[in-house]
Amino acid sequence: MWLARRVSCARCDRRERYRSRARLFERALGNGHSGEDDDLAECTELDVPAPVRARSTFAAIRRDRCFWRLLITFFVMSFAFTGLLTHFVPMLRSMDVEPSQAATLASLIGFAVIGSRVMVGFLLDHVRPGLVAGGVCALSAAGTCFLIVGGVAFAPLAAIALGLAIGGEIDMIGFFTARYFALAGYARAYSWMYTGFVIAAGISPLLIGMLFDALGTYSAALILCAALAAMCACAFATLPTPTPRTSPASLIPQPAETEL
Repeated sequence: MWLARRVSCARCDRRERYRSRARLFERALGNGHSGEDDDLAECTELDVPAPVRARSTFAAIRRDRCFWRLLITFFVMSFAFTGLLTHFVPMLRSMDVEPSQAATLASLIGFAVIGSRVMVGFLLDHVRPGLVAGGVCALSAAGTCFLIVGGVAFAPLAAIALGLAIGGEIDMIGFFTARYFALAGYARAYSWMYTGFVIAAGISPLLIGMLFDALGTYSAALILCAALAAMCACAFATLPTPTPRTSPASLIPQPAETEL
């Protein structure tokens, strides 16, 4: 019984310390350092528990319009590309392409995915990220439009353009999340982005299949995906240039260094 009481008291003390630090942290974020908050001068980033820092940072991220803009853009991008990827071979078969030729054309997507991951990664390090992502989406939209207008003759171009988009999409989710938002909230921000991507990837093949069953052709689905890809290209291209973000914990005043 004595040991149980000691453990319970220790837990209560630790919980109270965390609450006190969280209150000081919230005051630092909301009102800055004032005369009545002299205790903050003794605080450092390590004084704020990591869960509190992450929650506070992600709360600020969710208030950022750029977060919701990227979330919606990645959702739409996934919807446009994963549905085409799933239906690519059936789409070619509906255009009277032989099964062996359809499989050969679909293999181009795989090669383009490999090349895209290298190329997109290199370009993201040297060019404004929004322009790189916008260019990838624009290429995919153009390839889809060529397939609509030119038919099977442009299927290799459409396959390569689709592979470029699929290969760079997952990498771009992590890259944009890290570049536009504080790293203290990276895990939760990325999980939201990736969840939107997965939900769209599950919905898109179903809806495209329903469109084909209703209309007997993939033309409407191709037009829809091309339009969505063009919208994503515009959304990425008009993103502001990312600026270095700092964790809100860094807003807590640090103790002045004493000269020796």
